[in-house]
Amino acid sequence: MIPKVDFCTTVYEGYHHVLREAIEAIYKHAHRIIIIYGGDQWHHNEMAGQTTLLDMLPILPDPDSKIIVSYAIEPYKGKDEQTVAINDHLSPDATHAWYFAADEVYDTKQVGEVIDSLNLYTDHIDAFTFSWFCYFGDLTHYVGGWELQQQVRLFRIAEGQRFTSHRPLRTKDKMRMKRMAHCPIHHYTYLFPEQVEMKMRYHQTLNRNSDIEEGWFENVFTPWVKGNQFTRMAIESQRNGVHPFKMRMRQATPTVECNLRNHPVVIDTQELSKRIKQEWTQLRIKQS
Repeated sequence: MIPKVDFCTTVYEGYHHVLREAIEAIYKHAHRIIIIYGGDQWHHNEMAGQTTLLDMLPILPDPDSKIIVSYAIEPYKGKDEQTVAINDHLSPDATHAWYFAADEVYDTKQVGEVIDSLNLYTDHIDAFTFSWFCYFGDLTHYVGGWELQQQVRLFRIAEGQRFTSHRPLRTKDKMRMKRMAHCPIHHYTYLFPEQVEMKMRYHQTLNRNSDIEEGWFENVFTPWVKGNQFTRMAIESQRNGVHPFKMRMRQATPTVECNLRNHPVVIDTQELSKRIKQEWTQLRIKQS
């Protein structure tokens, strides 16, 4: 039997900088692409009047009518509720569901290789995990160490298994997992300053006991991006890396240099670097 994979994502307002590239990378291999669009009340208030997914839809090519977009009438109570909403749109004949965040991009060829191998694990594996590269500050650095942990993304759903939570992603309490080492996730999360700043503010606003270090965007991320090699080394040495979690909540997270050829072919590194630079300019104007 040929595996039929529904790709699924949940999108908050303001978090879709590379969604077009993410969809382009998986499109040819997808049975269906499900986008659950919305967010909680905080994001609805924060992004009122700004660019939304509705503005992006015309640039999301869909020649085979694979893309389904679901819009929430009311804000979701949280990420778990938004993720569970995927279940209402899964194809009846889908064998697997592959979750991808709106800022996660794969290599198209590697995705095909994973799907081609799924029949080898039909009876004894419930989910598959992937390593990830979380790019930091620019496209030539990613966060190493503790941040390189495995992420579960691909689930077998042929026997009625459905999403039950987002953190962690689950379709049932106990899952038998297989690591897919040859298909890493390329995570474009610590790049666009407005997105990074909003994400940090979101966690600190809603949770006073947040694991996020207070002032991380101003005191770590911004000076690291703007600084020279010695400034970056000093920041990482002082904090045992760059991850925004408080140091007691994590292990070492040093940055690692990488080549631009590390990125999937759907990523135009020159164009993406230009967009990141433009957002820094816009943020500086907004704060002045």
